[in-house]
Amino acid sequence: MGLVKFPTGIEQGGLAMDKVLMIGADVHDENVLTKFAVGRGAMATRCFRNNRKGRQGLLRFFQEWAERVGARRLVFGYEASCCGYVLRDELVAAGIECYVLAPNKIERSPMQRRRKTDEKDAERILEVLRGFALARGVGARSSDAG
Repeated sequence: MGLVKFPTGIEQGGLAMDKVLMIGADVHDENVLTKFAVGRGAMATRCFRNNRKGRQGLLRFFQEWAERVGARRLVFGYEASCCGYVLRDELVAAGIECYVLAPNKIERSPMQRRRKTDEKDAERILEVLRGFALARGVGARSSDAG
């Protein structure tokens, strides 16, 4: 198969990374655990049921959160699994960029593989999204630096 290709859209239109709400998720039959942040900002965690009502709540929550923090784009990523593409289809239909990542293409150290948890998986996916944006030269404004 090959590496996951991300379009260059994260930096299009002069948007800095700090205007992008990025969401990493660990998706299972019963729930969707998310880690999310605006740009390089602090991460937050939220869990949703993986059913129609829960996914509708997920969409509503992140659209409202993006509006509240002034993010003009939402980028969602999760690992491919037996849960299929229902979540992806719903996200794309709502205008949210979604990337379904190949689990074997996400680098993990032996220690990370031994200490695997849903929360750490979601965090790792969020870091993959951030890393892609940073590798493209998209960064937070200098005034945002710690």
